[in-house]
Amino acid sequence: MKRLIALITLAGLAASAAAEMQTVKCPATRDTGLSAYGSERNSNTGAADRFKLKIWQEFALVDFDVSALKGKRISSARIYLKHTGGAVLGLNGGSDLRWLVVSTVGHDWVEGKCTSLGETPKAGGATFNESSFGKRSWGWRGAKVYDVSLGNGNTLRSQTVLDSVEGYLRADLDVRMVQALVAGASHGLLLMDGSTSVGQNSRVRSREGGDGPFLVVTVAGDDGLAPEAPRELEIAPAGDLATAKFGALAVRVKVPDGALAFKVKVSGREVDRWQTPFAAKAGTVQTFNIVDLPANKDVLVEVAAVDAAGNVSPYASARGVTSGKLSADALPSPPFTPRAGLGPMLGRARVWAFPEITKVDPVSGRVLHEKGLRKIRASNPVWDGASRTIRLAAARGEIISFQVAVEGKIRNCKLEVSDLAGPDQAVISKAGARLWRNWYVDNNAEYALPLKGTFSCPQADNKIARQKLQAVTVDYHIPPTARAGDYSGTVTVSSGAAGVELSLKVKVYDVVIPDEIHFNPELNCYGGPGRAGSAQFNDSFKLAHYHR
Repeated sequence: MKRLIALITLAGLAASAAAEMQTVKCPATRDTGLSAYGSERNSNTGAADRFKLKIWQEFALVDFDVSALKGKRISSARIYLKHTGGAVLGLNGGSDLRWLVVSTVGHDWVEGKCTSLGETPKAGGATFNESSFGKRSWGWRGAKVYDVSLGNGNTLRSQTVLDSVEGYLRADLDVRMVQALVAGASHGLLLMDGSTSVGQNSRVRSREGGDGPFLVVTVAGDDGLAPEAPRELEIAPAGDLATAKFGALAVRVKVPDGALAFKVKVSGREVDRWQTPFAAKAGTVQTFNIVDLPANKDVLVEVAAVDAAGNVSPYASARGVTSGKLSADALPSPPFTPRAGLGPMLGRARVWAFPEITKVDPVSGRVLHEKGLRKIRASNPVWDGASRTIRLAAARGEIISFQVAVEGKIRNCKLEVSDLAGPDQAVISKAGARLWRNWYVDNNAEYALPLKGTFSCPQADNKIARQKLQAVTVDYHIPPTARAGDYSGTVTVSSGAAGVELSLKVKVYDVVIPDEIHFNPELNCYGGPGRAGSAQFNDSFKLAHYHR
């Protein structure tokens, strides 16, 4: 008899629970397609009838009407997408989509009015680069949409598998994504293809297309009970996160039961989601930072907890002072201020010097790939034309470099360097110097060839039409045992019996570059040659350095 009563009771409870279970459809209220590709980064498809999900290159932001879920216990959720073409592999009933990456979004955005990614939004609208084109960033200057999504900027990220069901692509959704929407802890969801490549173009119907994305959410009864207010709220200046313009705060709070996320206000103004965290485990002490605040300012910080049903606790509050701005000591005046003056003439050619990394067109004499060096012949960071002086600074153990230009027609030039005389009769031998003739490709100095004997301008073997300038690169090795101080020497350029002399000044600082390498100079080849630190790697790096 007891067994029968128990069974009847369980059946009654199951029936009651089933009666409470309901499904709620949540349609899209705004959606837009964004692109990470080149010129398309400043456009959207906010007014188009479809958007494209193309791995990381094209993706979508979609917001949903979740108002009916407020105060409800969410037990499960699914997302539905209407595929509209672009099949290559033919999976899922004609779609290439299989895996779907879903993320919360930590900053609000504007849907936009573009119908294709070729348009530039004129009246605002979210883009890859801005949350509203020309009007608002993705939270801070220079931020991109990925800075406030995909797990960055206090966001949640998940992935799910799509199936084809009755003409739709359907996937089970992590309920936290929907709970974040209900709690106001996300500005819609970011949807991204997680399984194909940039070769596939899977298109999905947008809300403007009449059959846009929607959620189907199963709820299990009501939940109208708000969490308790957060406890043990403390705030303190966070000077390590200050900038030259703003101060920062560190916030410490004990997480109440049932909290999904927080709402935070500073002096009455709500803090953006990318700065507001989701809640840690109940009962733990959680810390987070708030940046971009007025510096050295008295503020009132208020923190409330929000649960998965969107219920908001009372606010806890604490007063404090933000940190000061980031300050830095003023840089000292540079020890070398070059003065303008033309270099000496060697026959019909002028001789002058310029920095190691600067490239000068051998035909036009113009500086390539840099701005602000129009009068490079008269003065530049290493050349004082008024005194015909080359000036460099070095650490002990460093290789310092400069280039000497011979501009004008001349044959059989010879370049020689002297020892460097330093303090208390210290000498840096010219035996540690190496000379390299610049080799030009498409008027760019691309290689350094060991200079043996003489050189000319134009240089016959390089075959540069109308060449008017030839440069030589000079390397000086400063031994790690060199004494710190000021050194001087000469650079002589001659042709036959004629010659000119340039003064060379080197300031050696009392700091040593170690022989052991403590970083991986991968030479922009994404690995190798040889394992970092190996003899093969070091030899390859030296070879590349010397030949530029």
